[in-house]
Amino acid sequence: MEKVLTLEWKKAYEVGNFEIDAEHKIFLHIILKIQKAYVKKAPVSYLEALVSELIKYADFHFCSEENLMRAVNYPDLKHHHEVHKRLMFQLNEEVNTVVFKYINFHTLIEFLYQWFLEHTTEEDKKLAVYIQNKDRTNGDS
Repeated sequence: MEKVLTLEWKKAYEVGNFEIDAEHKIFLHIILKIQKAYVKKAPVSYLEALVSELIKYADFHFCSEENLMRAVNYPDLKHHHEVHKRLMFQLNEEVNTVVFKYINFHTLIEFLYQWFLEHTTEEDKKLAVYIQNKDRTNGDS
């Protein structure tokens, strides 16, 4: 039987920015849909569609996050953009978009969990702290 990873949204995953946190919740939801479909042995065509949704959502989320960085003149934008590019490359490598039938969904789900946990709790928290400090400095509430 497949080992089922369990990951639920926790306050610890919040970075403190409503927009980023909302997008991260959706991202996690998509990961969980993939896992649930995989565990239930859903048709490969459905798994392919979910993975396609994940790739498109990740691309959207990274664009949205980088636009937020531009709006607040985030000094580490270039580094964060490079991290996003590496993550998208890794995702596409894991997925092997050319031939879905060769995807190891168990490995993919583990990769997505690690990606979510590490990127959210490390890189995105830095951005949220920067935005919060900038808001305080500018007198915004």
